[in-house]
Amino acid sequence: PMNEELLFLLINVPAILVFTLMGVWYANKFLSPFARRLFIVMILLQAAIAGLDLLITQGIPAFWKWFLYIHAELNAGTIFASAQLMIVALAAFINGTVQPPLKLWQRLYWYLLAGAFVYLSLDEYFTIHEVVIGLDRYKPFYMAGGVTLVVSSVAAYWFGHRKELKTFAMILGGLAIIGGGGLAFEPVLWGILCPLVGGSACYRLIVWGETLETLGATVVLGGLLLYVESNWNPIQVKRVQRVLWAGGALWSMYLAANLWVLPAVEARFFAKSVQVQYADGNLSLLSYQVSRTAIGNVPDLTLTLYWELGHSLPEDYNVSVHLVERPSAHSVAQSDWISDPDLMVYPSIAWLPGIPVRTVFRLTLPKDLPKSRSYWLIVRVWRRNGDGVPVAQSDRPLLAPDTLILQSLPALAKTSPPPPPIASGYHLADSLTLFGYSLPEQVSPGDTLKVRFWWRKDSVFGADPVQFIDLIGKDQVYFAYDQQPFANGFPVSDWPVGVDLLDEWSVTLPGDLPPGVYSLYTGLYEWPALTRLNVKDANGQGITNNTVLLGTVNVVAP
Repeated sequence: PMNEELLFLLINVPAILVFTLMGVWYANKFLSPFARRLFIVMILLQAAIAGLDLLITQGIPAFWKWFLYIHAELNAGTIFASAQLMIVALAAFINGTVQPPLKLWQRLYWYLLAGAFVYLSLDEYFTIHEVVIGLDRYKPFYMAGGVTLVVSSVAAYWFGHRKELKTFAMILGGLAIIGGGGLAFEPVLWGILCPLVGGSACYRLIVWGETLETLGATVVLGGLLLYVESNWNPIQVKRVQRVLWAGGALWSMYLAANLWVLPAVEARFFAKSVQVQYADGNLSLLSYQVSRTAIGNVPDLTLTLYWELGHSLPEDYNVSVHLVERPSAHSVAQSDWISDPDLMVYPSIAWLPGIPVRTVFRLTLPKDLPKSRSYWLIVRVWRRNGDGVPVAQSDRPLLAPDTLILQSLPALAKTSPPPPPIASGYHLADSLTLFGYSLPEQVSPGDTLKVRFWWRKDSVFGADPVQFIDLIGKDQVYFAYDQQPFANGFPVSDWPVGVDLLDEWSVTLPGDLPPGVYSLYTGLYEWPALTRLNVKDANGQGITNNTVLLGTVNVVAP
């Protein structure tokens, strides 16, 4: 390890010095004063970030190890690169908006360039390409975008800006450098450089891929600044300079706030509060947000969790989120947040104590997800060896000692159920309406009795009652069957208010059930108190024994 670290330093320290000196020389040799100042500042900042990456050793605190690692996400290098790209976008937008009279197509070129760099700025920090396009498919899209920018830049120069050769030479050169750092460097690194140097020194050479991308953006920015200086008077140039500096500073502050300030605001004012303390006495789950109140007809679900530490973690914690069927707990969708510095996310071992942290999970739902039932959204925190971190205190139920049931979500059918064959208007507990049902006229012993119930929840009802059906003949119950509605898979507390639901029962009758005409009754009762919910008819009159008579069923011998 010491030899690899020494090799890394021997390669990178001279390279950073040469990079810095060449950048300063180029600026002094070829750029005007306005462009030169900003160009040199950007070069120095890039050199500083690359140099800080050299300080990463096994002995430094976890936070600084992540914050200074140039290939990590959401840290100092990412904030600088995103802010730099946003400054480029702002400069291109200014060129297209407040320049002397331009043709429409010329303005559209500058807006195209501005839009491309706005996207690159957002993608640099928020990794849009990973979420929207996918890591295995984004390169062809980026190559097509790069070719579009190059072709449009050549056309803009040739047909409208022949006097701005240096400007467009820098724009095209910068785009080429960005493409080389973003798309071409890694194949060269893994295919050529790594076999030469090997070990961790090889992996850390990826710093130069990031540096090439920021260098390319700096070159493009230099070209844009040359265009500003050649077309504006000195007073206007100073105003543009102030706007660019202010824009970069404000964007940098927003990105920093997005990581360390906004999660606290979201957790306090916009998320659902929970009180979950883990057994390590350190980690707490403060609140959460779910993107949807119901599922079933949507492709995905996003869950945001907000955490806080009492003191720094001694090791990385990982988090898994599942959507599971209830009550079986069979998983139908999963998303994992892996806290690993090598994967470049903000690792939990680097979280700052006392500052809320946001973690986001995106669950892809199966297209054939069963409807008219509810699902549990569960959370499990686990260590790198796979062991779960037990929950010590929680205001939410637990599925296992290390697994929290965060919330139930209903999965609804895409369309409303058809009208019931038999309409009714029974009101239970002043919150539920049985507005229809169907039952067979005739069955045989041992057959399946199929009964359907049309329900609507009229107001919030937090309990989960049990439903019963009784076959009564000759003043006695010959058959009874009890379960929660929807075969225990969609309890009443999860029903959305105002939504029509169809519950289909299929119950096997006893083979020795005597033939005859039976009355079929139903109702709901609380468990474990066994107290029936009060029932009223459509006119508001109470029903005897709080039991609904559905009709008669003729049981005949097979």
